[in-house]
Amino acid sequence: MQRRSFGFEVLPNLPIPISSAQCIAFQDEILICGGMSERRCYSYHIVKQNYKLICSYPDRVGLLGHAVIKYKSNDKEVTLLSFGGSVKHTLQMHYRSVWEVHKEHKNQWTPTQQLGYFSEDLWYCRGLISGNDNQLIFLLFPPRTIAAYDIKSFDLVARLMLPIENISGGSCFVKVQDKMLLVNAGNRLSITFDESTQKFDHIRLPLCLELKDMQDYSYVAVKSLLILFGGYDLPARRCMKTVYTYSVKERRWIECFCTLPFAVRHSFALVHQGWIHIIGGAREHDDDLDQHLRIRVDDLVGK
Repeated sequence: MQRRSFGFEVLPNLPIPISSAQCIAFQDEILICGGMSERRCYSYHIVKQNYKLICSYPDRVGLLGHAVIKYKSNDKEVTLLSFGGSVKHTLQMHYRSVWEVHKEHKNQWTPTQQLGYFSEDLWYCRGLISGNDNQLIFLLFPPRTIAAYDIKSFDLVARLMLPIENISGGSCFVKVQDKMLLVNAGNRLSITFDESTQKFDHIRLPLCLELKDMQDYSYVAVKSLLILFGGYDLPARRCMKTVYTYSVKERRWIECFCTLPFAVRHSFALVHQGWIHIIGGAREHDDDLDQHLRIRVDDLVGK
C-alpha cells in the first residue's frame, strides 16, 4: 500500500535527487531523461514500482534547461528527441524497454540534425509537436521567440518574436486542444498557428494575480484544463506548493483545493494512464529532491 500525503500517493524514491528533469511516458514506463547537471537516464516501471538505469548523456552535453519530446512511437519502440540546454545539443534515442532483453539493440543518445540555429539561446527552451498531422515541432525559447520546424527535415517553417516580456527561467508551454498555451511569470498567451498562411496568432490569457511573479512550475494538460504545480515566487524568493488550473472553455483560473505535500520548483509533471506524476524538483536553496508523487486525474479535477 502506498503512503498518501495531501491527496498524493508517495511512490518509491527516485534513484537520485534530480531537478529540471525531462520525462516521457511509454507503455508501462516513465522515462526520466536527465536533469540539471545530471546526465543519467532512468526508467520507472509503473507495475514493478522500480527504477532501472537506461544510459547517460555524452559528457560534452550540458543539460541545464534542456527539453525532451516524444518524436515517434510504436508498441515496441519510442524515438526521443533531446535538444537545447546550457550547452546546446540535438540528440535522439531509439528506446526499447530496459525491462526486456534486446540482444542487438543499445539505448543511447546519438547526434542528429541540429534543431534551431546555432546563434539561438535554447537555455530553458520548451518544445511540443502539433499541426494538422502532427508534422511540426514548435519551440519556445528566450528571449521571447516561438518557431515552427518541419518534423522530418528540421527546416524552419515560421518564427515570431512574441509581444511579451523576456522569458525568465522555466516556462509552461503546452498544447491544450488546438491551442498552445504559454505561461511564464506575467507572460500568458494562447497561441495558434495557421498552416495555410504559416503565421502565428495569439491572444492574452486572463491575469491570475497569484501567478504573475511565478515561474519554474511543472504543468500538464488534462481535458480542456491546464494545471500548474508549485513554482518559484520571485519577489518572495520562495518555492510554492499551490496547484492552479486554467479552463480553456471558461477562460478562468482557479486555485485547487489540494496542495503539494511540500513546496517545490523545477519538478516535472506528466499524465499517464489516468494518473498525474510529479517527479523530482528543488527547494529554495537548490537542494534537489528524490520525491516521486502521483494523484488520480479525477481526484484532482473531477470526472
